[in-house]
Amino acid sequence: MAMDDAPPPVVWVPADPIHVNISLHDVIAAVADKAGTLTAPPGADQKLVDLLKTYNDLTAQLKDVASQINEIDPTILGGTK
Repeated sequence: MAMDDAPPPVVWVPADPIHVNISLHDVIAAVADKAGTLTAPPGADQKLVDLLKTYNDLTAQLKDVASQINEIDPTILGGTK
């Protein structure tokens, strides 16, 4: 291996930790937002069309079930709306 092919050196830089808080509500909302934008391109395989419909239907069901659970006990899912 020639010296020109050597990978660049790795330099570690100290950094403060980053904390990210993601709730189940955030995850479900992101999935639902994505589901709302998914469409098969013109002339797409019927299997793809069917799978996208299933994805959209399941996303709607997940939102509904999470909402029902939250109405009964909002602590179970951490306040998912």
